[in-house]
Amino acid sequence: MINSLFTLKKKGNVQIILIIVVALIIVAAVIALIIASKKSKQLTAVNPETESAAIQIEPKQQIVPEVKLVDSIKATKGYANPELGMQSLAQLIKNSGLTGLLDSLAKNSFNQSEIKLLAQYNEKSPLITDAINLVSKSDNQQTWSMSFKGIKNLNLEISYKKDKDMWVIDSAKLIQKEINYQSPESIAQGFLAALQALDFSKALSYVDLTRVPAEKIAALCILLEETSLNYSSEKPIKRILHKENLITYLAYLISKDKLEEGKFALTLTSKEEHSAKKWRVSEINLDSFLERYANLFGDGDIYYTPLIKNPKGGDSLALYFEFNEATLSKRTQRQLDIVIALLKNNPNKHLSISGHADSIASTNYNDQLSKDRSLAVKNYFLQNGVKENEISYNYFGELQPVRPNQKADGSDNPIGRRANRRAEIYLNF
Repeated sequence: MINSLFTLKKKGNVQIILIIVVALIIVAAVIALIIASKKSKQLTAVNPETESAAIQIEPKQQIVPEVKLVDSIKATKGYANPELGMQSLAQLIKNSGLTGLLDSLAKNSFNQSEIKLLAQYNEKSPLITDAINLVSKSDNQQTWSMSFKGIKNLNLEISYKKDKDMWVIDSAKLIQKEINYQSPESIAQGFLAALQALDFSKALSYVDLTRVPAEKIAALCILLEETSLNYSSEKPIKRILHKENLITYLAYLISKDKLEEGKFALTLTSKEEHSAKKWRVSEINLDSFLERYANLFGDGDIYYTPLIKNPKGGDSLALYFEFNEATLSKRTQRQLDIVIALLKNNPNKHLSISGHADSIASTNYNDQLSKDRSLAVKNYFLQNGVKENEISYNYFGELQPVRPNQKADGSDNPIGRRANRRAEIYLNF
């Protein structure tokens, strides 16, 4: 009996142990499954190109704050008003100079020539803000300019645009005042106004003298004075041709009684200077004006066109004489008076005079006659304030005709001879 009970007790213990072992095995298996599941998920996240049954985890989208971007400036923030924006930029330049200025602007704000120009200025003296001024203003747009100490003609111009309650930078550019603020139309109008005032020096400042000789400008002044025609703002210049770097205007001239009218063509061309277009008068077409002048004053035995093509090339002022004469007519004196008035403000002037004759009479006689004509012009200049060292003269007799003295059939050509009885003036500065 006792043996039976012992046997049963022993079996019960074994069963308990077995149950415990099985339970431990089950727990271990569950833990193993959990670990395997975690590893599988990690592999799936690292390699999104797993089997379709695997779940792909999309990365969170990074929230980027909205920044107002503009074409020419990295405007990372707005300002309560544009003036604060300019003060902020001035402070940046004060702290970091040219480097700070360039770093604050987008790469395409300035071209290489502008950057080089700024660097040249900065080498002489570090950029320091001199003044900040309002250029233009509207409800949603303002333009401000910044000048720099020691740099007279260079401004930085910043345009601001209103965006909701803030002002952001819209564009930036360098302004060279003497170039950018002169449009081709203002150049043409300034040139005409200077001619009318007989302000020769100012008129020349609008002209490309490598393409338009000073003699042509002086001749135009003579034409205006003698025809009593004036440039009038009542009939503005008319643009008749416009290309990228070339503009042609038709300038109208009106008599005081507004009954007569003249006109001539004025061509301006531009060239790039520090990214700005510098416009200058490069051609003046006086053909129709000269024709009108000849019709008014061409009667009699004196030729009156004040501008001619020199046989050696170029233009020259021309004064004419009657047959076998070396004295100045009243009209010629008036023309010389105009030239003298034009030259008053040109201290470095030099006049070259040449005398000429037609082919009638002997060579020796014509040589002396052409010399007398040249001296007559020189003496008139001397009597009216031009200095001796500012004048040189020469004479060529009948050797340099501007028109044929004879027709093709060998007969006399009086119109040609009238053109050849002359003295020419060249203006050198």
